[in-house]
This record gives sequence, C-alpha cells and structure tokens, in this order.
Amino acid sequence: ATCIVTPDVGKGFTLNSVSCAHLHTNADSSTLLEIGRQSRQNVFDMRIGVDQGAADVTGVRVQGRNNELRVNTRGGFPDGRHVVFEETASGNQVNLLHRDAAFTAEKFVTDRAATPTNELTWAGTPPPIRTLEATAGEFVYIQRLFPAVLRIVGGNVSSVVLVRGDDHVSYPPATERELVLSVGDTVRITSTAPPRLTIIPVKM
Repeated sequence: ATCIVTPDVGKGFTLNSVSCAHLHTNADSSTLLEIGRQSRQNVFDMRIGVDQGAADVTGVRVQGRNNELRVNTRGGFPDGRHVVFEETASGNQVNLLHRDAAFTAEKFVTDRAATPTNELTWAGTPPPIRTLEATAGEFVYIQRLFPAVLRIVGGNVSSVVLVRGDDHVSYPPATERELVLSVGDTVRITSTAPPRLTIIPVKM
C-alpha cells in the first residue's frame, strides 16, 4: 500500500532527482511516498492527491535528512498527513503548494522529528498568530518548521536564554521582549510567575 519507497537500510539513496507528475492512490490506509532513513541530498518533485474517496491516506513520509521536496497537493488527506516528518527526519526542506485560500501548518504537516531542523515554505498567507501560556520554573520553547518572532510579555521572568547549537545568548530580565527565531532555535525562560508568549510566524 505504498506507491514509492526509497531505501531505509544499506548504503543509501543519495544525490538523485525524482519527479512524478501525478502520484495518487485509491487505496485506504496507504502512503504515496516514503523517504527512508538512508535517503539524503535528493530532490523530489511530486504532485499528490487521493482518488475515489480513499480514507486514511498519507502523502509523504520523510525519515531521511537534507533532502529537498516540492510537494503540490490537490487534497484528500487527513489533517496533518500531506507531509509527515518522522523521528529520524532532519535538515529537510519542503516547499508546499496547495489550493486553500489560507495556510495553517497543522492542516498539512505533522512534525515528529527528534531534531527540529526540518524547514517548510508554502504558497499563500502566513500561518495565524498564536499565543501560548508558559509555566513557572524553566519553560522551554522550540521553533519548528519556519522562522517566527517570539514575544514574551508579563510574568516575573528572571532569565531568557536563546540556544542555537552550542551557542547561548542570555538576556537581562524585562517585562516585555521580542526575539527573532530561526528554525531549530530554543528559548529557555525562567520565571516565578509565567509570562505569555505570542508566536508570530514569518513567511520567507
């Protein structure tokens, strides 16, 4: 029930270009493209869709690293199942074309990756601005899939630390602060009374 699979074991699948003008299925619980753990530095160009009312279909499952994907979807997938980044996926770049008037990442993409370095660009509008209530003590926020501005407001914050790889940048306490975050950036906030976070996605 999987249409195209690239290797998950062995020496790997590397430096290839794969294109499919009409990758589709009418089989329930199927997958259109599965990019295995040993797949890296490939370019995939796919037009995907679901036919004849098939249910529980996944578009693209990504397990490899440092691949580039252009995915043009005509729909039919459950929410979050057009593209799925599995736990081993890292450093992949996906450009998603779709027909919706507005873009919401959760409708199209699920990110289960252990390393938060997969990057998403898309057609249409930026995702909605969202708010998040932090918790007291040390609260950790990780920016996934796309850059964003993180606004930290209120609470009783004693420290804010931006972590990027082995680099750490510490900021003095403030009642309000804005940080520009790249994909994979981690922010550690220590407080006795938690602040409110506002995440403003940046469309690149």
